[in-house]
Amino acid sequence: MPSSVGPDTSNGIASRALAIIKSQGFGIACGLLTTLLLAVGSFVIAATGEGASAGVSMDDATIFFSKPSLWHAWFYLLIPVLGMFGLSTLLCTLDSVVEAWQAGRRVLSAYAPAILHLSFLLAMLAHAVGGFLGREDGVVAIGPSWTSLPDGRTARALSVTIEEHPDGTPQQVSAGIELRGLDGVVIPATVAYNQPISSGGGSDLLLMIRAVSEPRGVRLTSGPEACEMDGPGKACVLAGRTIRLTSVSSGGHWGDTPVAYMQIEGATESKRIFLWPGATHMLNESGASFRLEKISQVPTVMVRSRHAPGNPWALAAALVLGFGLVAMGRRWGFGSS
Repeated sequence: MPSSVGPDTSNGIASRALAIIKSQGFGIACGLLTTLLLAVGSFVIAATGEGASAGVSMDDATIFFSKPSLWHAWFYLLIPVLGMFGLSTLLCTLDSVVEAWQAGRRVLSAYAPAILHLSFLLAMLAHAVGGFLGREDGVVAIGPSWTSLPDGRTARALSVTIEEHPDGTPQQVSAGIELRGLDGVVIPATVAYNQPISSGGGSDLLLMIRAVSEPRGVRLTSGPEACEMDGPGKACVLAGRTIRLTSVSSGGHWGDTPVAYMQIEGATESKRIFLWPGATHMLNESGASFRLEKISQVPTVMVRSRHAPGNPWALAAALVLGFGLVAMGRRWGFGSS
């Protein structure tokens, strides 16, 4: 009596689906669709930069889910496309490795394409890890005194250097700082707009937001006497008079020359004055005076601390890619070919 149950076609369907995923055409289609979606995304982000895409920055992908929007439909479609692209690449790579090994090929160049595919998979993994596990750890202002960083280290600013174009406009701004680790070891470092400070294989970054060198302290002299005040509120005594620094300005209606505002305190009344470097002020009728020798510049660096766990994976992808390219050009035998 014939069976009422039809033939099981599930294995056949699964086999055909697997064959399609591993086919060259499927990989090309995924690549073209990825390119198309990324192109659409670049236009959408530019067009909605002050709206739906206002929070999109760097490699952060969580913003697309914390604030869902139909404008970001291209990104939601991109995720399954990249998933299928990665699966296709992985399956094809495994097949090629098994085929080469079973055929008795034991030279490294036979596996170079698989190594290149592996670098591509690592790059995709780097984007996923960085996009969904990265985070912002806050903004820190680093001054001349030791300042705590989110990662437990401390830092202090030493200098700010501004390189200018021939017309006087800024070309590059960099800052020299010192970093003190949890072990107390102090190391010098330089941070610039296109030169972050990285640690942990590139997973922890300090990105410069702004760096300035602002006038703050002064040095005064009166004959052989001298005194220094490192900031507003400090006072010193010259020629028997107490002089208190109230503020320092980088300039005003007189131009870009820095100016120090001081208060000369007397027994009955106080006098407020301002001086620029090289200027003098008479203290009394007997001829005693003091001179503002210099206004010291204090560096301040604003940095943004970011945890980017995808960077080590991206570095690994680059190393694997380089190894694969070298493997394609030379042959190192592991045995008989």
